[in-house]
Amino acid sequence: MASNDGAIRNDRVVGVVALDDPVIDLIWVKDGLRGQGIGSSLMDHAEQTLGADHDDAELECFSPNLASLTFYRSRGYAEVRRYYEAASGIDKVVLRKTLVG
Repeated sequence: MASNDGAIRNDRVVGVVALDDPVIDLIWVKDGLRGQGIGSSLMDHAEQTLGADHDDAELECFSPNLASLTFYRSRGYAEVRRYYEAASGIDKVVLRKTLVG
């Protein structure tokens, strides 16, 4: 199952989350609106949706993106591996969180 959901304010998209079971494939919040709970709401929705069919959620993040890594870790995600992505030339971090139990 793949799905896309977004956060809308004043008829404008301010955030998006895309799922590709059991992976949170993308989460984005508009610049200038970060730190206002939009990302947390999107993650809550993603985890609730994935949790209906999966015990764990997984996501990937570029290793230099320390703000995102801090956000994911604060939500209980733990690093399970790193790998070099040749297309971007950057290391990626794979994180996982148990959704049940």
